[in-house]
Amino acid sequence: MTRGIDFAASQVAETDEAIVWPGRMVWADAQTVTTLIEGHGGNRDAVIRPRYQDQVGWPALLPMSALPLLRGRRT
Repeated sequence: MTRGIDFAASQVAETDEAIVWPGRMVWADAQTVTTLIEGHGGNRDAVIRPRYQDQVGWPALLPMSALPLLRGRRT
């Protein structure tokens, strides 16, 4: 994931965030992505994920400032 984010950021210098979207999650639509991006303006350091009732979902909007945390994570 981090290599993909690094590559995308190298292509667009003004990148503030990345959308992390598992390939099996094909049902997210353009409105979901737009809502994530709009939510980013309110708190630029927050990881933003859609929520339905008590369940968080995908895709997630990851601020570039959180990328070092993702790099240190082991699965």
